[in-house]
Parts: sequence; C-alpha cells; structure tokens
Amino acid sequence: MWLRGERRVLRLDSCGRDGRTVFLVGRGSGGVVLQAVVGLDSRRRAVPASSGVTVDLGARTQFGAFGPESQSRKGGGPPPGRVESVSLDGARVRIDVTADRLGARQVSTGDRYGEISVDARCAAG
Repeated sequence: MWLRGERRVLRLDSCGRDGRTVFLVGRGSGGVVLQAVVGLDSRRRAVPASSGVTVDLGARTQFGAFGPESQSRKGGGPPPGRVESVSLDGARVRIDVTADRLGARQVSTGDRYGEISVDARCAAG
C-alpha cells in the first residue's frame, strides 16, 4: 500500500469474495489497519462506484474514500474522498483513491488526506 507516496507493507489477514464483492483486511506495524471492498458487476469487472477503502493509523486517525453506491449501502450521505480506479485481474486487486480524513461513522471531516493506493493478491478474487 502507498499512503501519500510512502510505501507501507501490510500483512493481508483476510480476503475473499462474497457474491459481487471482493474484500480485503490487512494490518501493518504501528497499528495500521486497511479495509477495502471492490464491487463487481455481473461480468466480474471492478466497479469504482461500488468500491471503497479505509485506513486506520491509530485509534483516532482514519482516512478513506467510497464510491456513491458503496456509501449508499453504508447509510447514505455524501461519499468521502473519491475512488479514482479499481481493477481485478485474477488474484490481483488494485484500488486507487483520493482519501478524506474520516470522523464519526466514517463521515468526511472535510479535510483531504491524499492518495492511497492498494495493490494486493487475493486468491478469492
């Protein structure tokens, strides 16, 4: 994963496919936690509007971005950040977002964090 140009290596704790969704959960040093979801269409192509990422850098510091459909499934409101691109190529899952700082219930605080890029391998994709 890349956070604002800084490379972070995470251990992928869990990944899988649940219907039309591929999910990832990873952990790294210093308490970093990554959660990502990639929505799929009927042809198993990644859909940015149905995708999202959160990164926790500690108990009170969370950043993320969600597409409008993904945000709607979480309860609505304007989606934080922007999902720039997503792709699923065999076991490779890639997600690029421009993230916002998140507050309570993963609502944007209005502060832009920057770019987050995820490149993971998940055999369930």
